[in-house]
Amino acid sequence: MPFRIADYREAGIFTDEEQGALAEKHGLSAEHVKELSLLVGNALDVGNYATFIRISRSRVQRSLEKAFNGGRLRAKPLLDDIGVINQVFAALSLPYFVPMPEDSSDAVHMAGPPEAIWGTGNRDLAISGPHIPVTLSVARKVLVPDNRNEEYDSRRRFVVQQCCYVALDAGWPLSFTTDATLAGDQRTGRLVELIKDVLQLVTDPPQRTSGETIVDDLEHARSSIIANGDHPALR
Repeated sequence: MPFRIADYREAGIFTDEEQGALAEKHGLSAEHVKELSLLVGNALDVGNYATFIRISRSRVQRSLEKAFNGGRLRAKPLLDDIGVINQVFAALSLPYFVPMPEDSSDAVHMAGPPEAIWGTGNRDLAISGPHIPVTLSVARKVLVPDNRNEEYDSRRRFVVQQCCYVALDAGWPLSFTTDATLAGDQRTGRLVELIKDVLQLVTDPPQRTSGETIVDDLEHARSSIIANGDHPALR
């Protein structure tokens, strides 16, 4: 999801107007909405590494070899920014890069140092030998999750969990209802509708998430809160 990732500096993510609208629509106090703004802002802070997609060096190497031999890559692209793509190549200790259109073929532009990619640990990321240019189209199709079917948007789940904490503080049950009159989106309820509105506010462009997806995340959040034992309402 296109979340509004930024440095929120413990100031919250919602404007005063957005907080007022959420409080009025969902019957929450100003204190609860302020808490929600702070928690969701922390969840989407640029320094929060909630999202971690597994991309294996060996798989990327095999896909590149396939592309170089004329094979067709059918993977759904994950990355678009050339600087980020080159940063990931470097973090994987691979000598490949996508040249910027206006630069010479040996100029490597990265969005940040390879060490900034979470998961690289303390490995030596130095690449010996020359860099090898690849096209943006190939790079986008090789830097993909190892198993997309097992991936999920952990930032969305993290945001949903923060909504659950505030709901519990407000005395709401972590529940949902099923409405057969709603075509294609039958999961609803007080908490589900709050989460829908929150997700719409914190994405750009705004995204309206299905009730079914939210219920899956809600169940995961409830299990996590119970397992952690960090809210008295679910102990």
